[in-house]
Amino acid sequence: MLKNCKEEDFYSLNLFVKNKLDKKIIPGFFVSSIIWAFVMTLVITVDVQNNTGINHQIWNKVIRLSQVMLVLQVLVTVFFTNLKNSFKYQRAKMIAICLVILKFSIEGYQIFFFFCADQNVPNYISNVGTAILIGGIVPLIIFIYVYVYLIKKGCFRKKGKKYSSNNAAVYVGGPLAFGIILIGGVMARHTSGNTTAIVTLICMAVIEYLMTIVLAKFFILVYCKFRFESFIEEMPQILLEENICWYKKPLLVLKSAAGWKASHKAPANALAIVYLEISMTIFIVLIIMVGIYRITTGKISDIYKLISIFTGGVGISLVLGLLIIALVLILLKLIKIIFKK
Repeated sequence: MLKNCKEEDFYSLNLFVKNKLDKKIIPGFFVSSIIWAFVMTLVITVDVQNNTGINHQIWNKVIRLSQVMLVLQVLVTVFFTNLKNSFKYQRAKMIAICLVILKFSIEGYQIFFFFCADQNVPNYISNVGTAILIGGIVPLIIFIYVYVYLIKKGCFRKKGKKYSSNNAAVYVGGPLAFGIILIGGVMARHTSGNTTAIVTLICMAVIEYLMTIVLAKFFILVYCKFRFESFIEEMPQILLEENICWYKKPLLVLKSAAGWKASHKAPANALAIVYLEISMTIFIVLIIMVGIYRITTGKISDIYKLISIFTGGVGISLVLGLLIIALVLILLKLIKIIFKK
């Protein structure tokens, strides 16, 4: 579809990649998507464990899958928050972020289907949810074709007609979201006692369909990364000269984030690196403590229980790490104000 397009047809997208994407958007989204995944995993785990009226054999497998996916997501985030890896494996990073966006957009549906099983809602509601989930491929294809059309029309050239992806969110995503809410309203009006499932379906469907706009753009950017060398960024010379291992200097990163005067300003993703470093340290300590306890009490043979503890420990570590980061930043801010650092 884009075979006949030249590199200048992607000028605005190239600027977006170099000015915003790798420096601000991707590091922030990697971390925020982990928090979202943890919340979804925690909710489904707690709900299933505290419920006796559902098929635990099926839902325990759903929980394990959700927990394993969370662990993999954390590992991918840790890998790409390293500056060298981020620049060296840019194509792989773009593929990874597309998968994370896709996961982010549909992850909440497990909560909806759990409510369907828990509240014994009519089958047609869960069928509608399944149709909406699968139907997300339709706007994704539409938005990809929209981007292809705009590229061919020269909207992303240097002197072409300016285009913002916000237009798609307003003119296409808006009506889609309104249509989903309208369908949910009709379902709620004709179905009593299933409000929780319907509201959850509406929220998750709106998230999925709006994220198709983002995913379509990232698919185009993946294409550009593989086709044009100009989309592959070189590591800035200043980073090569001042190649600071931020993971070795977490206090310097936190001081920089708190606004202290420092010889080097920590980049945006350095705080994410420190956050994951603290969370990983907490996780290792928790696993060692739990492992020692289970070995001494002879409870080491239940492999599924061990997997559950392992993946659950990731979530606990992420929350504790976030709390520690927040408390330290507040403390450093107070010290800066009092002692004028």
